[in-house]
Amino acid sequence: MRLVRRSIFAAAMLCAAQAASAQSSVTLYGVLDVFGFWNNNGGTSNISMRSGGYVGSLFGLKGSEDLGGGLKTDFTVENGFNINNGTFLADSSTMFYRQSWVGLSHDKYGQLRFGRQYTPSFFSIYYADPFRLDEALGLGASAVLARDSNTNAVQYLNGRQSNAIQYYSPTIGGFKLSALYGFSATVTQPVPTTNGNVMDLALSYNGFGFYGALAYQNQRPGQQTVPTLAVPLNLLASERFTGTLAYRIGIVNLQGFCQPGDARRLAIRT
Repeated sequence: MRLVRRSIFAAAMLCAAQAASAQSSVTLYGVLDVFGFWNNNGGTSNISMRSGGYVGSLFGLKGSEDLGGGLKTDFTVENGFNINNGTFLADSSTMFYRQSWVGLSHDKYGQLRFGRQYTPSFFSIYYADPFRLDEALGLGASAVLARDSNTNAVQYLNGRQSNAIQYYSPTIGGFKLSALYGFSATVTQPVPTTNGNVMDLALSYNGFGFYGALAYQNQRPGQQTVPTLAVPLNLLASERFTGTLAYRIGIVNLQGFCQPGDARRLAIRT
């Protein structure tokens, strides 16, 4: 018994020493956004309470641990929900619908992430959207339909990609590169859909009050099951380019982005 106790004590001391030598942090964060909505349609009006008027309601955990030599491990898990009734946002079968990834980062070499995460194309629009990442009102969020202007092929992609590997370069002279490859992913809501593999690239510049970005996204074929159709619907391959410009003049931000084949949008943020 004495030998066992000493072994347990030695193991506990070793674990404590290892924990003390590693610098780690975990942060709980979130947003609660509720608003009143009034609608008048043909003389019939109604008032309702809704969630996410300016920013989608969410909570999440993010953390990092220093592994030494400039190398860190990072993670983020983020849930979206409706504060007015407590339900999950968009997909009731997915707890961490917004983000769920783990990765490695280095001050000199950049960051590599694995899991569900935002695509480079979506984040390239971020600085040109006055509502940023709002699910309901954001201009970037409204551009969820990937459309090939040459073939009119479409496939839905909401700015987040599951089963994805993404690399973020370090910022060099204001320039930053991000590249993502996502493997095929299946969802059950709102209808059963299997999206094809995705390749997404973006190059951005940020400095002297100016922001600019170019992005390219290529979505491979997928399949969707629609209850009213006898057979599954084939989703064709599609690709799109995105260009973004933003410039700050005093308290005014001039922001705009364009996707060939889609309506052009311009927003002024004060």
